[in-house]
Amino acid sequence: MGVTDDDDLKNLRFETVARQAPLADLLRVHDWEYLNDLKHRCQEAKKHRGKTWLDPPGHPRDTLVSPESYTVAVRGAGAVCLAVDRVVKGEVRNAFVPLRPPGHHAGPSGLVYSDDGCPTESQGFCLINHVAVGAAYARYNYRGTIERIAIVDFDVHNGNGTAAIVRNLVPHKHTRMISSETSVTMPSYKPWLDETDAENVFFASLHLSAEDFYPRLAVKECCRFGEPEFGLNHEGASDDPAYPNVLSIPMHKTQTVEESSRLFRSLVDSRLINRLRSFRPDLIMISAGFDGHTEDAEGNRGWCHLLEEDYEWITDRLCEVAAEHSRGRIVSVLEGGYHVPQRRGRKGDFDTKA
Repeated sequence: MGVTDDDDLKNLRFETVARQAPLADLLRVHDWEYLNDLKHRCQEAKKHRGKTWLDPPGHPRDTLVSPESYTVAVRGAGAVCLAVDRVVKGEVRNAFVPLRPPGHHAGPSGLVYSDDGCPTESQGFCLINHVAVGAAYARYNYRGTIERIAIVDFDVHNGNGTAAIVRNLVPHKHTRMISSETSVTMPSYKPWLDETDAENVFFASLHLSAEDFYPRLAVKECCRFGEPEFGLNHEGASDDPAYPNVLSIPMHKTQTVEESSRLFRSLVDSRLINRLRSFRPDLIMISAGFDGHTEDAEGNRGWCHLLEEDYEWITDRLCEVAAEHSRGRIVSVLEGGYHVPQRRGRKGDFDTKA
């Protein structure tokens, strides 16, 4: 929280205490079985030198949990809901929630599954999908004020968990593998408020897409960058006529700052902003991942080279839409961003922090 010492941010309101999100708020987006298993694994971590894998055996593993992970993640979701309260009630115009662990790779049951019932990837350090919990909380609790909610994700990785949650606003059947040779097909549907949820929730993910880049949803997606690809065999992979409000905007690998910035900004202007304006959101939620920064090679493997000014620019563009349709209401939630050396004295630094 050293950012709070910056003179440029002295006029901002800081809150450091938030309640844990109640179970009912979590259950609008996550399955009870998953939440119960997550809590159990955190308790079990006490027996395994303070940490254990959340990802199931036999699948890619990258997500460790400790005894306090569940409590911290649920409190993070509570912080996002508190930010929604502050913004919707008009106490503040917008809010930024810097939290850990991130959340946008966590689907309804944690892992995101493909149509054949197999997990598409690991959970990417994510436990609870905070931005989805906050969006569902807003739609349910502020139904007289907030009808249409847009979630925009500019993390360098595909927001596959959030996409799966938004797709789950439409009743459908899904398949799960219960053994190497056996699968089961079950109905799936998690409404946030009522049967109009799907038409009133919009999700867009702007991300780096490649077959060798997490979460590796891009076998077809990367064929024509910046153009929609229909019918991909993964939840949340790209545009799908059955889910017109779930938009994927893939970016290819780039080599320079100039190339990354030009591609990023052109896709925002050509694919995102007009769709967002047409949707006319009452509230904009942002999954703000900064792992596309040129100095965060740990997050983007050296394949994306954005700067603070690019994140400032997209935030300004989203603020313009919010001013037009949402009375300025924005709640931004930290996602990725892992290794950027601290620097001061640049305007983009302060805007990104705020």
